[in-house]
Amino acid sequence: MNGYRAEGTEFSSLGHAVRWLCDRALEFYPESEFAKEYLRTHPGYQPLTQAAKPASAIGVAISTGVLPSDVPPEPAQSRRRSRRDR
Repeated sequence: MNGYRAEGTEFSSLGHAVRWLCDRALEFYPESEFAKEYLRTHPGYQPLTQAAKPASAIGVAISTGVLPSDVPPEPAQSRRRSRRDR
């Protein structure tokens, strides 16, 4: 669409597209409310599809709230001095 090619554009049915999307959500956001509820209501769930690329480090950090160990800590922000401080 408009020159962009999305991963997983050749689905044989709407059901297959939905399952692919569900698999990606569970793979990339395992700690989400959706994942917890889906896995609770679908015991024994096994993914049927695989992502073309693994989850990015930032995607994992967003879903888990844990930064990768190779990310340097943020530098301390120095407070800007106002004219009153001078």
